[in-house]
Amino acid sequence: VFGYFGSISSNKGVEFLLRSFQKIKDKKIKLLLAGKENNPNYIDGLKEKYLDERVRFIGFNKPEFFFSKIDVLIHPALWHEPFGRVIAEAYSYGIPVISSKKGGLTEIIDNKKTGFLFTTEKELIAKINYFICNRNIVNDMKLHCLDKAKSFLADNIADKYLEVYNKLL
Repeated sequence: VFGYFGSISSNKGVEFLLRSFQKIKDKKIKLLLAGKENNPNYIDGLKEKYLDERVRFIGFNKPEFFFSKIDVLIHPALWHEPFGRVIAEAYSYGIPVISSKKGGLTEIIDNKKTGFLFTTEKELIAKINYFICNRNIVNDMKLHCLDKAKSFLADNIADKYLEVYNKLL
């Protein structure tokens, strides 16, 4: 089960994700999309345009519920996000991530350890298919994700700032 967690809007890459997902041949996999929509008719339009029984919009959910339902998070950002908080959240649940190669997102993903980066639709499809064909990789990446999540804890970030300050002094 693949998932998307965030604002359901065009600038977040939701349509790009749905268009790409339609090209996945395996009919047993699923895509869950969780989050709020800004435009009341946006999801209805997406459902009509990208009709696929494997895709479910589940609305706003608590992270602990959502991440317990998926195996891999897909973060298809279309803009250069400075930091993908949802990626750090996914790691805290041991969930690997397929993310667009944009902005600060490139610094959060440890390629082949905590997930994969993509730049094109073809690459995204290849990464999804890689997880489908190598299902055990999710378990292999889990420990790396949990370990990476620790680097985002407030105490660890504060320690890093102190290290920099001490070097400057």
